Amino acid sequence: MNLPATPVDRTLWPSQGLGGADVRRTFDLARSLKANVLVGEGLPLAGKNLALLRATSAPQDDSVFQDAAAALGARVADVWLGDSIGPPGSEFQNLPKMLGRLYDAVDCGSVSALSAAQIESQAGIPVYRGLEGHPAAVLADLMALCEQRPLNVAAAANTAKATLLFVGDVTTGRGRSFLQGARQLGFDVHSMATPVDALQDASAIDAPFVVDATDTEHWLLAGPAASVEDAQRTENHRFVLQAVLLITLLAR
Repeated sequence: MNLPATPVDRTLWPSQGLGGADVRRTFDLARSLKANVLVGEGLPLAGKNLALLRATSAPQDDSVFQDAAAALGARVADVWLGDSIGPPGSEFQNLPKMLGRLYDAVDCGSVSALSAAQIESQAGIPVYRGLEGHPAAVLADLMALCEQRPLNVAAAANTAKATLLFVGDVTTGRGRSFLQGARQLGFDVHSMATPVDALQDASAIDAPFVVDATDTEHWLLAGPAASVEDAQRTENHRFVLQAVLLITLLAR
């Protein structure tokens, strides 16, 4: 797996919408990582030190972020800030610069938005605001759907092969990111906001790809070959997180 040096891409740091270039770049790299998973050529993040900031000292299992980073060779430290530490307290004033000296990137997903913003403005390193909830994470679902999609679908005469029906609320952050990513990857997206029988409506508009997001906590995905299993989505999520880490850290 040859990973060319790439500039640090700040647009992938915060939990905001993804541009078209971000979608394609992250998606392509995640698929390359998955294709090379058994090759095991090197650890591209060896020597990188990452911090996972936590607001509580309660014992927790390793996160997907920790596992994904460690598989690339990075070291991930749990850093407990304490409930009372946060701007504008004096204990917090030196924290951002200290983190910038000690680590190559930090994930602030479990601390307050105000604290995360101050760390990001002063640390001088990539600061993720909850990498596991990053908009790029929806690419894990899109990867699973594309794995059931003909490689030449863009050139196929029957464009209905790439039609996708989204059933659910398209105004949520996850919904917006998913639809944006789907369109960037060439899906012809149709959406229905009301809870309906997704498979029946998919048949009515000839949509072989269906995303039922009526349960906001657990989306159901199906392609023309089969429904997407949770294990496949979890595996893809790991590769997407790794792609984001590589894009933001490789040139540091």
